[in-house]
Amino acid sequence: MDTATVERFEANRDRLASLAYRLLGSPDDAEDVVQDAFLRWQAADREHIKVPEAG
Repeated sequence: MDTATVERFEANRDRLASLAYRLLGSPDDAEDVVQDAFLRWQAADREHIKVPEAG
């Protein structure tokens, strides 16, 4: 995975963690969900993702 792809995810990490925390109520669970999202982002075919922030 290239640096730009990681940076794009990292630029949204705080927003994702905040959303996950509001849904789950636990900072640890929220971080687990964000890490899972990162792993899925790594494996995704990003050529077909039009708006990554919407996912």
